Amino acid sequence: MTSGPLAGRRVIELAGIGPGPFAAMTLADLGAEVVRVDRPGGSFFPGHEHSDILNRGKKSVLLDLRDPEAVRTVLTMVERADVLIEGYRPGVAERLGVGPDECLARNPRLVYGRMTGWGQDGPLATTAGHDIAYIALTGALHAIGPADGPPQIPLNLVGDFGGGGAYLVIGILAALDEAWRSGRGQVVDAAIVDGAAHLLAGTHAFLANGTWVDERGVNLLDGGTPFYSVYRTADGRHMAVGALERKFYAELLDKLGLDEDPADQQDRDRWPALRKRIAEVFEKRTQAEWAEVFAQSDACVAPVLSLREAAAHPHLKARGSLVERDGLLQPAPAPRFSRTPASLGTSPPVPGQDTAGILAALGASEQVDESGRRRAAVTELGAALRSLVDLTTRTEVPSAVLEGTARTLRGLAPTLAARVRPLPEQASVDDLRNGVRMLNPVIGAGNPIAPPMRIEIDGDSAIGWCTLGRAYEGPHMYGHGGMSAMLLDQVLGHAVAASARNGVTKGLTVEYLRPVPLEVPLRIWAKAVEVSGRHTTVTGAITTAADPDTPLVEARGRFVRLRPDQVETMFAGSVAKVSPESAHD
Repeated sequence: MTSGPLAGRRVIELAGIGPGPFAAMTLADLGAEVVRVDRPGGSFFPGHEHSDILNRGKKSVLLDLRDPEAVRTVLTMVERADVLIEGYRPGVAERLGVGPDECLARNPRLVYGRMTGWGQDGPLATTAGHDIAYIALTGALHAIGPADGPPQIPLNLVGDFGGGGAYLVIGILAALDEAWRSGRGQVVDAAIVDGAAHLLAGTHAFLANGTWVDERGVNLLDGGTPFYSVYRTADGRHMAVGALERKFYAELLDKLGLDEDPADQQDRDRWPALRKRIAEVFEKRTQAEWAEVFAQSDACVAPVLSLREAAAHPHLKARGSLVERDGLLQPAPAPRFSRTPASLGTSPPVPGQDTAGILAALGASEQVDESGRRRAAVTELGAALRSLVDLTTRTEVPSAVLEGTARTLRGLAPTLAARVRPLPEQASVDDLRNGVRMLNPVIGAGNPIAPPMRIEIDGDSAIGWCTLGRAYEGPHMYGHGGMSAMLLDQVLGHAVAASARNGVTKGLTVEYLRPVPLEVPLRIWAKAVEVSGRHTTVTGAITTAADPDTPLVEARGRFVRLRPDQVETMFAGSVAKVSPESAHD
């Protein structure tokens, strides 16, 4: 039983990425019961779900919202919930049948949280974007970096998590408080551009009173002053200096052994020479030595630590700001409460692991319960086997252990062989007409050889997301070229379907520009560029998710829409199961 300040509150999270999951994690940390509605093949860390810290403290139910029965199940869940969070583009939730109107009709007290980059309205509302674009448009990115260089990217903290997820939590908590008084829920439109702009309130105040120049690297808090900057040490590390107040600045000068007059702190003409002197002094000792000099000092100086180093720092260690659970280093819940402490909650779930229990508690229909339970079970089995495949490619345990493990696994085979479908029979967890392929070798969450890849449709384009483990290694540390072709063929086919054409691959040309790294999130993009009769030409590329502008592999494919007689000839034996209207398989 959770004991946080939100204990007893129920939250439904329609699975997404980034700021939405962060907001839901924060609510779970604060004691809310969070149920994440995952979709088949939708894992962002396929095979490594246990490390997706943003999903800690949550339960997971596997539902395909393209299925009307699944939508009805979500609406039943809404009747018992306090909050729903979704991060779709504007209009998508409405098209799925789980928009604000449908949900508030079922539960008038519901707080409906919407997380987007651009907001629910405005010229860019339906346009794709990422953190860097949102903070670029608000002025935040322009303000970060040196005067003589380009803007510097502050991870995705300012937009996604600061201006996005954190503001969604603020909005939800405020709406919950108001609903307690009024008895009525409402929609919270949390846009990253709005939140990022709001975070700049103090900077706008400086700008308004003339103490901020709308240029980079020349102001009080952007590294423009020598007493609020970062300096290199003798060992190539860095120290952060933030001696803004005169008394703290005086202590900085004393610790550095500089004979400057603290009264001259705001003399801009002296700043270039002072910066040079401070830099020269810092380069005479290592970071560890300087950390010792400034320990317990009010000079406001601290060593710049890596994520793993931070966990070992005495202060953070004493407060338990970072903790380790199940081998995962992660931040502890924040903030802290005197009577109702927040807690870390359960480990991140495998998608769908709680489906049966949640649906049973809802009293959902047997049909939904069984289909959902089976898809959840297939997903869990696929994830477990995928983990074994991954470990098989990495383990260096003794031969005797390998032999014993092989015998154990062979002993499990008869259990699964008790009921095996013949080749022409469609898998019970698949729905070809709606594009649900649980056992597809690329996107199938239940297929242990699938990464698996998650597909998103963006207008007439398709975007796939996946991470390749060592089972797909070609050159050492990089993916096999054949796997790249397979990923591209899948996404190109979905792009054809997105253009309302459909078809099968007739030809695929692949150009390998750079090696595809393993264990790095990938982005696979495709778009239909030409239509001629029954033929559709599609182009696409593989990039890393972090650098979508640098192609690693490019492809051009030609797809043909089959005539009914061709379907009967080419797919004899399965024609009753496959429709020429179905999405590319």
